[in-house]
Amino acid sequence: MENKNYTLEEIENIINKECSYEPEEFDNQSDNKENDEYYQNNDENNNENIIDEVIEVLKEYIKKDKNNTKALTLLGRAYYSTNRDNKKAEKLFKKVLLINPNDDKTLYYTAINYIYNFIGNEKYNEALKLIKKAIELNENDSAYWHLLGDINYKNENYYAAIEYAEKAVKLNKSYVVDDSNYMEYYLTVIGESYFKLGKYDKAIEVFKEIIKLPRHDESDFMYLGLSYFEKKEYDKAIENYEKVLEINDRYWGKENINPIVALAKSYMALGEYQKGIEVYKKYIKEDVSYCWRSIRGFSYKKYKDIEDYKYLIEAFNQLIEEEPNNFEYYDELETIYSYDLNICDKAANVLEKYLLNNKEDINYRVYGTLADLYKNIYRYDEAIEMCNKLMEINDFDSYYYSLLGHIYQKIKNYDKALEMYEKYLNFECRSSGNVYCNMTKLLDLYEQLSKKDKRDLFINKAINYYIDKNDYKGLYNLYLHIGEKYKAIEYYKKYIGLEDNKNNGSNFTSIAKIYESLGEKENAEEYYKKAIEIYENEKDKNNWTLEIIGDLYNSIGNKNKAIETYKKAIKVEIKSASCMFRRENIFGRKEFKGYYSKEIGDLYMKIGNKNKALKSYKHAVFLEPNREEYYVSIAEVYDGMNEKDLAKEYYQKAIDINKKYFEDRPYRCDILKHIAKLYLKIDDKENAKECYRKILEINPYDDEAADYLKNLND
Repeated sequence: MENKNYTLEEIENIINKECSYEPEEFDNQSDNKENDEYYQNNDENNNENIIDEVIEVLKEYIKKDKNNTKALTLLGRAYYSTNRDNKKAEKLFKKVLLINPNDDKTLYYTAINYIYNFIGNEKYNEALKLIKKAIELNENDSAYWHLLGDINYKNENYYAAIEYAEKAVKLNKSYVVDDSNYMEYYLTVIGESYFKLGKYDKAIEVFKEIIKLPRHDESDFMYLGLSYFEKKEYDKAIENYEKVLEINDRYWGKENINPIVALAKSYMALGEYQKGIEVYKKYIKEDVSYCWRSIRGFSYKKYKDIEDYKYLIEAFNQLIEEEPNNFEYYDELETIYSYDLNICDKAANVLEKYLLNNKEDINYRVYGTLADLYKNIYRYDEAIEMCNKLMEINDFDSYYYSLLGHIYQKIKNYDKALEMYEKYLNFECRSSGNVYCNMTKLLDLYEQLSKKDKRDLFINKAINYYIDKNDYKGLYNLYLHIGEKYKAIEYYKKYIGLEDNKNNGSNFTSIAKIYESLGEKENAEEYYKKAIEIYENEKDKNNWTLEIIGDLYNSIGNKNKAIETYKKAIKVEIKSASCMFRRENIFGRKEFKGYYSKEIGDLYMKIGNKNKALKSYKHAVFLEPNREEYYVSIAEVYDGMNEKDLAKEYYQKAIDINKKYFEDRPYRCDILKHIAKLYLKIDDKENAKECYRKILEINPYDDEAADYLKNLND
């Protein structure tokens, strides 16, 4: 594209076109025909090239006049409109406002740049102040009222959101251009606010108006469907969900529900379960892999229940019966069991059924997946068999040598374990991410089997491996593992000397801990202080950073500074929790609300305030009653207060939650171990012994369980 000297008016038209969404069927012709033609001739309307060019032209304008507010604003809008650099946009808008603090349009653009391109409550609050000031200067622009309504909606102030959005609707006249500045979006704030308030009739009324307008989309039908569903008018819900899927069958949905799931659930609410299952089957058939991302939903629950997937699982089972040779159906069903539900035994059953139904043209991925699943459920012989099958068909890679090494080590076949780890480390295509882990396993086996010569030879080989890669961190880890702590420190210092690592406080903390383990307190304190300095220099410290600083002050014996820092962390965490409670977004789902209270409780424990810690932990339980770790935290506080009966009560609640989880996952030895340790906390040795017996039934190679059981029986 040839360079062109645009006027500021031409540039404004170009940016306005970029910022104003116009569907093709009602695209109005621009007044600036020259620029329209320029768009059409430019690589099939490749607007990005034009925006790149006008950015350079605007920079020239600003070179000639650094206070040219129109050029500064347009350059900010060019950066904002295409998400090229929102920080630069912010800086430019701020410069305009320094020159003219009463420029209401720039106040609007600064606010909207904050809202749509920065995450965090502080930006929302700043945007709120800016748009309020813009309205004080000019209350006759509908875009300003819409943005004010939208901010209030995002902060869950729904009545205020409705009030301000209705003012935008009434005015419906604006002098700023943005892709959200249309009547449809004004009404959307109102409709969604009514939905959030549970006023479904009003929400329906609003969304019915929106779908009459040209910029309506699938989300409007989605909200209609959701509203009708809440009113138990399932036929109308179905009608609208079907329209959603007609428009976009890959639409993710609203209110944490996918339209495919919503449609299926509507049929089920009518008692038409097979029709609901047929909905799942239809969209699975169309794109199996897409169901992994969408049909399975948005849930962020830690422990998902098999009941949540009951009908989706049935849909896959029916498809498998209809098409027993389609590996994708088995593969996705296995993923639901293993990934979503963490039920590896049922996942293995799915792939076993595939092998039973298919004797030829087998997808060889099944062997690798089964090998991992069998390892997870302690069926070690079958895991080895699957790996051997991959060897037979010459479809083997380095990972499976590592897996076999792990399995042989578990079953105490140490010679075979050595062989597999050695093969892994000699494999040309090995995954570098696992090299260190397998090196250390091999070194430990050499030591365990008293193969000193081999161990020394391999240490030299490993050292040369990391030296060739200039990998100081790898050398540090290696020397630390073999107990040569001064050499570990030497290489860690070289690692810290690299430019990218000089300002990472955790690196200095690691060195301090090694010195501490060597009894060199002065050197340890020196490095703890360096770590503190780095963390203290961070701007906008979050609660985790403050907690780390508090821990570091404790490490050097400065208890007062530690407590002071923990108190700051508590304030920051309370503020974060308050923000999350007010606003639901993808980074702070309601399922995690209890987490904040748990973290606050942990911080109160660090400053010795057990009563406030207890209050925080109980609040976490109130918000998420099925998280066993919250009950354990409460029990530990009561234990420390010598309230043994209350401690026992809460330990028992944690046990009950774990038991329920174990019922669907009867191979989970880690859960049984946790339950056993909780039983020991309440002096119930018999039940603890029973847990360890069950573990040894599941996995007879579990030395830890055997040792615990022996000690309990002695």
